[in-house]
Amino acid sequence: MRHMPRRMRREGDTDRRQGREDFAHRGPSHRRRVHSRGPFKGNHLFQGQIEGSFAPDRRKGRRKYEKGLLRKDGKPGFETPSGKVEIVSSLLEKYGYDGLPVYVEPKEGPLGSPELYKKYPLVFNSGARRQSAFRSQHLNIPGLLKLQPKPQVLIHPLDAKARGIENHDRVWVESPRGRVGFWAKVTEDVMTGQVEVNMGGGSPIHAEGWREANTNDLTDFENRDPISGFPVYKALLCEVKKRY
Repeated sequence: MRHMPRRMRREGDTDRRQGREDFAHRGPSHRRRVHSRGPFKGNHLFQGQIEGSFAPDRRKGRRKYEKGLLRKDGKPGFETPSGKVEIVSSLLEKYGYDGLPVYVEPKEGPLGSPELYKKYPLVFNSGARRQSAFRSQHLNIPGLLKLQPKPQVLIHPLDAKARGIENHDRVWVESPRGRVGFWAKVTEDVMTGQVEVNMGGGSPIHAEGWREANTNDLTDFENRDPISGFPVYKALLCEVKKRY
């Protein structure tokens, strides 16, 4: 910092300088004691704390279940009907569901709908994150579009070869709900028999290509998780065809 004439120094500079000198004279034992109270033990940022300064104590937030800090009624325990950590959920059982996770075969899939699988022999996945966008955002920013200008469907080389599809080809992704245009990315990042379809497109403000690539036109609005109501978008069926 540039040296300032004595008359231009702010009020309190002398007091702060004296505080640092007093702190230095107290020795390393005092610095360790004050330093260890900070939330990031071992962090040099707390070496400069002096006695009387604020240093959060994490211990106050420990074992909240013993102090009634987790339940709305203020009683000790956890926010469950039993007040305990429940491996088997009594709340799910109360409403007629299994208390433990149970595998349920997807209703639209190779086993759940074998006849449909003959027409749509690829398992549809979507929802994977991309570095150039956040869900449906940023698909109209030129600098980010340079990273991925077009919406893609990731397909394994064996599945692409069987369909006469090469990398960067324009393709249709078809499902029982409709079809949407994408560009093929032939890659071993996905397994055979399935594809990963970019999501997020479909807004009128998006760049050309993304504007028409609404993945929701391929998913099933009525196919939802029975407990949470969350829509299924990783266990559907589709087919990929080359666009001519």
